[in-house]
Amino acid sequence: LGEGIGGEPQKQRRVFSMVVAPIRDILHSVLGHSKFKENKYSSGFIRRLHIALSMLHGVGRTEGRKSCQLSHAFLGTHFEAIAKLVGEYGAREEGRYVVSKAVEFFVDTVESHLAYCTSQQALFLIRQSLVVVQSYTRHFTRAAAAAEGEAKSAAKSPHDSRSPEGEEEESKDEEDVLNLIKLLSNLTTSNLDDISEGTRSQALDAVLQGLFCVMQLLGVARMIHYPSVYQAFYVLFSQLIIKNPAKLARMKPQDQSKFSECVLFALKHADAKVARTGLNALRAMTLAIVRSGTSSSSSSSPPPPPPPPPPPPPSPPP
Repeated sequence: LGEGIGGEPQKQRRVFSMVVAPIRDILHSVLGHSKFKENKYSSGFIRRLHIALSMLHGVGRTEGRKSCQLSHAFLGTHFEAIAKLVGEYGAREEGRYVVSKAVEFFVDTVESHLAYCTSQQALFLIRQSLVVVQSYTRHFTRAAAAAEGEAKSAAKSPHDSRSPEGEEEESKDEEDVLNLIKLLSNLTTSNLDDISEGTRSQALDAVLQGLFCVMQLLGVARMIHYPSVYQAFYVLFSQLIIKNPAKLARMKPQDQSKFSECVLFALKHADAKVARTGLNALRAMTLAIVRSGTSSSSSSSPPPPPPPPPPPPPSPPP
């Protein structure tokens, strides 16, 4: 694959075709478009799917305008299918590593490709990235609620139910959520100069929606043990406000209230770094609100009254 990317365009296309064709067959099997009848939840199939995603991940990490444009031509038709994998396997324990690999794929692909996309390609990639964040949030919060219920039941037992497998799973939770935050960060920090202003605005809207999803993840009880997740969230939140304070000004009051609660939570956190990043986010948020209020009040205030007419000239003496 590396030789194909570095070679002539014709050789590049041939190598990409060799790599992507078998992966396409596997993805079609997952989504029910294949003529092969196979259990997509079997361990053998999930292992092959994980390998296929790893191969696609390698394609997505290409660098340079020409290589990214070529790989995007092959990957573009698979973005939607890969995003659907998060919804397909998110609720199943045996598909956990497929979900993680799909998230990693979007993180690196957005970082490598978005700067070289047309407006239409960028918009499609942005929308599929948001689907990944939303699907992951939905399944993660459900699984966390079920796990907390089991933990409460286990607490009544005299035996400690915490296992090495459970610790490994929680570590994977931290890694996945950090990757989601990195994915949203890549949507804001990528070089988007070549795309339209409308697409850039939609990218920021997608990041804002993604932040709401991550806020739900931060509400899960066990996330309190991962200060790095909170730090990454508040740093991204501050960047978004500083880059586009008007977005915050146009948010609904209940959404602003949610963000305020989230920021205030940071100030009470035991970790000093989390509290500091939360304080920076609060400062950025306050400045954005004050500035938007100042600009709106100045634009909506009535015009100043006209100056009074000059006094009449004195009458001539008799």
